[in-house]
Amino acid sequence: MRISLLKTIRMRRLTTIIIAALFFPCLTFGFEGRIISVGPEIIKVEVDGQLGLFDGDLVRMLNRGFLDAYTGRFVVHSVSPGLVELAPISIEGILEKGMRVALTVINKGDDAVTIPAESTVQDQTPGQSSGESFTGKVIKVDKDSVTITVFESGKVMEGSRVDLYFKMSSGRQMEVGQWKVIKSGQGTIDAAPVDMIGRPMVGLTAKISPAEKRKENIKTSVATINGTQSYVIEKSADEHVIAGNRYLKENKDKMAFIEFKQASEKGHAGAQNFLGHMYFNGKGVKQDYKQSREWYEKSAQQNNASSIYNLGVIYSQGRGVNTDMKKAYDLFFRSANLGDSHAQYNLGVMYKKGMVVEKDLFKSFNWFDMAARQNLPEALFMVGNEYEYGNGVTKNTATAMMYYKKAAGLGEKKAIKRLNTP
Repeated sequence: MRISLLKTIRMRRLTTIIIAALFFPCLTFGFEGRIISVGPEIIKVEVDGQLGLFDGDLVRMLNRGFLDAYTGRFVVHSVSPGLVELAPISIEGILEKGMRVALTVINKGDDAVTIPAESTVQDQTPGQSSGESFTGKVIKVDKDSVTITVFESGKVMEGSRVDLYFKMSSGRQMEVGQWKVIKSGQGTIDAAPVDMIGRPMVGLTAKISPAEKRKENIKTSVATINGTQSYVIEKSADEHVIAGNRYLKENKDKMAFIEFKQASEKGHAGAQNFLGHMYFNGKGVKQDYKQSREWYEKSAQQNNASSIYNLGVIYSQGRGVNTDMKKAYDLFFRSANLGDSHAQYNLGVMYKKGMVVEKDLFKSFNWFDMAARQNLPEALFMVGNEYEYGNGVTKNTATAMMYYKKAAGLGEKKAIKRLNTP
């Protein structure tokens, strides 16, 4: 049977990895509900049962409709019977109207934000004219600064750093991080975030204290969420991969590309391989074989079998490089020995046709058989083919039919056609 290498050597079918959930040792479901409104500043959740939430509480949100995937951290803005309004601190998943969610209070434990008592102010910042706290009201929030009307004038100097705490309607306080005063005028100050861990909102009463040393090093980055620039807590490489897979499932390829790119830059081998795949196919980004090869190479340096295989495809097809079947063979061989079924299949094709290597039907059959043991449909078909014609193995029609049926059950078209041919 004639087999075209260009038809049989193809890109690995990469499937979206769906990770059931992120596991948090201290996490227990506190409240469940449904999102009824998503805005740039406030998310409204209709909550089931009796509420035990209070203004200023910090909560984690899980998407109950998507395997309890972690969605982000929020602060409770207001609570009313059956309804809670949340302001985002870090958004790490999709928020959609109608989505079922679970909320868990995290005010205590490792994620706690410690708010000092009203009378406790330490470590006065250089440039601060007074070590005392004072109050004001937020009158304006821009993408990179906040303006506060100060009830006591002359309390703070430009260039000084302050900690901001907002008072909620319940009297509780919400910390929003450390800020630098960029302008101090008559009765107002403008401040820009240095270490922002909460979202300021117009109308809230602010308590302003000299900056203290942070008890935790929270890394933040800037992102645009719903058209609004926000400061979000940086995700790990694995969390970027989880988010990328979620976007792929939702057919949001450009967003998936961003997540995989960030995971790749943090050294995640699987993400680097998939990023190469996205560049190769122009998925979520303009097709670029050079970029594809470079990301495959980075992943291959970590012995990722799939990326090594994909490099072999690039050289076998001459995508952005000169066709080099010897190099392709070496890469397929390396990947095959790491267990990649597609690489094993391609070695079977090369030994069957005598491409680069001496034709050897026995070795060809063995490579096909290795791939078939991993249920690769095309490999199952080829093992059946070799049994039917006695290529590299003793002829056995019954065994051939068994392999054809197995391949057909996995959707292999050539096997289906063979079974329908007398």
